[in-house]
Amino acid sequence: MDEPDREIEWLPPVPTEPERPPGAGPALPSEPPTPPGYYYVPSGGYPPYPTTGLPGHDTRPSNGDAVAGFVLSCVSLGLLVFSSGLSSVISITCAILGLVYARKGKRRAGAADLRHNGLAQAGFIVGLVALVGSVLATAGWTLALILDT
Repeated sequence: MDEPDREIEWLPPVPTEPERPPGAGPALPSEPPTPPGYYYVPSGGYPPYPTTGLPGHDTRPSNGDAVAGFVLSCVSLGLLVFSSGLSSVISITCAILGLVYARKGKRRAGAADLRHNGLAQAGFIVGLVALVGSVLATAGWTLALILDT
């Protein structure tokens, strides 16, 4: 098929910048765009981070003994429950250590203005429950082994 020769019309190139009126002078440099993944930093920088803690937060020193007593008491009770009393000797050890550390943490919180006073009280109570339960489980398993033979 023969097509008739057509004249091809060419369009002028599209300008990349808007046209400036004549005599306007050179264009001012624009601020480069922020690359992806970055954020805007104010010209004066950020204000310093507060060193004394945020409003409403407790800035008193921590009480490690109270935390250790609570954790040991909870571990003791958890071992007792999840092992059905089979690890009662380890539970007794953890409960006694939990009671000692919780009592020490309670005394330290009373003497100085420290945090975690309630955690020390909770550790002491959980430790007592775990100790009583561990002693009963040890007695129960010992009686079960004696009576079985």
